[in-house]
Amino acid sequence: KSLAEYYPDAKVILTVRDPAEWYQSMSATTLSVIRPRLEDPEFRNLGTELVVKSAFAGNIDDETHAIDIFRRHTEEVINTISPERLLIYEVREGWAPLCEFLGKPVPREPFPRINSREEFYDIFFGSRGGD
Repeated sequence: KSLAEYYPDAKVILTVRDPAEWYQSMSATTLSVIRPRLEDPEFRNLGTELVVKSAFAGNIDDETHAIDIFRRHTEEVINTISPERLLIYEVREGWAPLCEFLGKPVPREPFPRINSREEFYDIFFGSRGGD
């Protein structure tokens, strides 16, 4: 909200997805790295604090709570940003709505598909599956 206020002419892109799918993905990836280290004072850092304390209000394992926070955030953005500045965008839609909103031509290359669970597991666990 503060960035949108500071840059009043900027366009805002709100990426959306099914809230339950989002939580399942977040739980299986980012939170799977955070959970086992929460008691380790050496691990605590700004990112962890922002995710656990700020975004999840300290409760990362309550799916209903997390989904409610996700929905409230989405609603707040939609109710705060004027419609002409806001693109409500699902990444699965690809280039077309994004480029149209930004007034840019659609690139010839395929829309990038990165940040899958498998890629995440490879980076953080060195395997495909997180085990």
